[in-house]
Amino acid sequence: MFQKDFTPNEFGERRRRVLDAIGSEAVALIQGAEKESSHDLFRQTNDFYYLCGVETPHAYLLLDGRSKLCALFLPHQSPQRVENEGELLSADNADTARLLTGVDAVHGVEELSRFLDGVKLLFTPLRMAEGAMMSWDTLQAAQREVFSDPWDGRPDRMRWFVALLRQRCPATEIRDLAPILNELRFIKSPREAELLRMAGKLSALGVIEAMR
Repeated sequence: MFQKDFTPNEFGERRRRVLDAIGSEAVALIQGAEKESSHDLFRQTNDFYYLCGVETPHAYLLLDGRSKLCALFLPHQSPQRVENEGELLSADNADTARLLTGVDAVHGVEELSRFLDGVKLLFTPLRMAEGAMMSWDTLQAAQREVFSDPWDGRPDRMRWFVALLRQRCPATEIRDLAPILNELRFIKSPREAELLRMAGKLSALGVIEAMR
């Protein structure tokens, strides 16, 4: 149901640094990944996972610099989905989600809009979110191909999300959270460094076996 690579305290420290960076008058909102239309295993976006570790599709994380409170907004999971996919962190097990992640509150995703009322300054990543087997470079290249197609040209999910924010919160100033997240993610914690070394060793073993 929840990852075991990082402790709630480490996620909490990351969120605290974001709160310090955005200041006492702003709110940060991070959108999680959408559910895959294929049968692939769901993989959360990098920024969202970095701040809470939740592997639930269509989740949102709100960091309120005014109150210093952090809240998760999760979809509901029907009994049929639990039976078919296994139990995920959701609005239906909010106490468990709050305990595992260390956030202050967990709400249904349908409640998010009321928490945005009256927000004057909102930070959100103004970049496409990386998923499995993706990087910022590959995402940019793919989007350029879409924009250059005269029969396509549709906005990516990030641009659609920002457009909805501007439409539903017209009095709110929107700024880019990506530079703040980039600076935080650039310096690795001891646990992150340990996992990177482990991944490097596994990759090296795979290359050696392929050569053989």
